[in-house]
Amino acid sequence: MLRKLFGSAIAIAGVVALTTGVVGSDKMRTYHKTGERWVSEQVDKLEGLPMKLELLRTKVSDLGEEVRRLERGVIQKRLDVDALATRVKEDEQRVERHKRALERAAALLDEGQVRYEINGHTFTRDDIERDARAKLEACRDAERSIDEQKRVLVIRERTLELSRQHLEKARVRRVEIGRELKTIEARIAQHKAKRALAEALETPDVSQEVQTELGRVEKMTKELRDKLAVEEKLIDERLAKTEAGTPGSIDYEAKPAEAASPDTAKAIREYLSPAPTPAPAPTDKAVTPEKPAPAKASIY
Repeated sequence: MLRKLFGSAIAIAGVVALTTGVVGSDKMRTYHKTGERWVSEQVDKLEGLPMKLELLRTKVSDLGEEVRRLERGVIQKRLDVDALATRVKEDEQRVERHKRALERAAALLDEGQVRYEINGHTFTRDDIERDARAKLEACRDAERSIDEQKRVLVIRERTLELSRQHLEKARVRRVEIGRELKTIEARIAQHKAKRALAEALETPDVSQEVQTELGRVEKMTKELRDKLAVEEKLIDERLAKTEAGTPGSIDYEAKPAEAASPDTAKAIREYLSPAPTPAPAPTDKAVTPEKPAPAKASIY
């Protein structure tokens, strides 16, 4: 993606270079700014939260090098201040020695002699005056230099103090930014979890492809279940017909036929109005009593 982006930027730059003479410099500057803005927008799109988090981690890591650089700067300034203070002190001591020599020269000149014996050497008055004037100018120059050095020393000491303050602030701020980075990492992790939850809630349980496949499986299952029910019903009917047509077979599972319920109204009428009993019809022949059968002879 970045390669494509930079390729597009290079292409835009090439078009700008080729068409400047044709379109005009003003329009080409507008096109150039538009291209820069487009590239910046594309980079912003690429720099999501993960990329920005990594950039922040890199910056926080670079703060360690920055703190070490400030520490080295403080050490160097401290050395410069110490060196300058030592040099100022040495110059002041040298000036003091020159002043004592000038006092001695002034005392000799006040004596008004023509020649002077100093440390086994003979010097004329002119030699003493010439040496005294040279030492006097040297002392004045050294004092002016010392004053300048002292002003520089004050500035460097102030700079050193400011560098120390900056170093301390950088150390404290580095620790604070480190804690802020941990907080941001935790918030980004929470953001990712929330986004995953939102996507899970917005997304159906299964994808469209899986839903289609599930629908096919459910349809096949229903068709198979219905077909199996029809086949079982046909088999039951065939078995029932076969068992009913078999002679001499007893159906032990057959339910007894329910008796027909009597006609209640007819039973009541017969009870309340019983039908008369018909008289026996007369006969023309006289009833002849039956003769008793002859007794059989007993063998006893």
